Amino acid sequence: HQPWPAESVSSILFCLSARLAATPALTLELLQTALTASEVDNLHVVLSAVLSFLGSPARAGYIHESHPEVAAAREIHNRAAIEFLGENANFAAQEFAWVPEDEGLDSEDQISGADSLEERGEGEMSVGLVQAAARNPLMAQTVALLQRCLTTSSWIGRLEVVRALGKIAVRSGEPFRLQCYTVLHSTLTASLGLFATVSPIIDLLDKMYKAQVRLRELEVQAGTSAVNWDSRSLTEVDQLHSQLIKEVSLVCYVPPHIYLPLGPESRDVIKEAREKLSEPK
Repeated sequence: HQPWPAESVSSILFCLSARLAATPALTLELLQTALTASEVDNLHVVLSAVLSFLGSPARAGYIHESHPEVAAAREIHNRAAIEFLGENANFAAQEFAWVPEDEGLDSEDQISGADSLEERGEGEMSVGLVQAAARNPLMAQTVALLQRCLTTSSWIGRLEVVRALGKIAVRSGEPFRLQCYTVLHSTLTASLGLFATVSPIIDLLDKMYKAQVRLRELEVQAGTSAVNWDSRSLTEVDQLHSQLIKEVSLVCYVPPHIYLPLGPESRDVIKEAREKLSEPK
């Protein structure tokens, strides 16, 4: 079938969102529309619509939260939207840990991205957030909104936020991974009842960061060209790479043949390791 025009997808989503107050059952139809659109290369439009719905204070005032049926419908809708962000944000924003960071946006997009976050009322932005907004505005808005949802959502909604941040963290490059890590780590000291869900994700991200540190140590010892590395060092990196992919796959799907848990700089090392270690003795 022919892809839907971006304008049509956006219009349908906003109309369905507006009807939620009158017909709560349309929550499911809204999610189905989003999933349909994601299959026809308009996922960035759907992502923007979901961000606008979750981030708009006017929506909360528009829906009569005192009505049990409507309040329950909004809770279901919010959780579905948060889950949608976790599953699809990286693909919509084209933010991947296996793509070099210098393959980013042009300068005009970078400037408009930083400005858009300030206009959305995210407050004083740290240097890291400015860098994130410059490199990928849509992903920066997603992470910032999920952070806000940690304080505004129900306990079940917060669990969905934690899962979404975990998926985005392992799929994203910097500074988004570190931002997600920082947000998740902050929940460990807060009385949010999320320790059991957050702790395994933090442990995995710690392993990934430690593996990256180990890779840099080996580069200092043997040089940046993996051709000169000995078999022992290559085997160590290859094993770290394979083990981390297995653990990440328990959090969310990543393409195993191109995913680089040790960062894009590990690509040549892994390639050399596979070639050298596969040679007959």
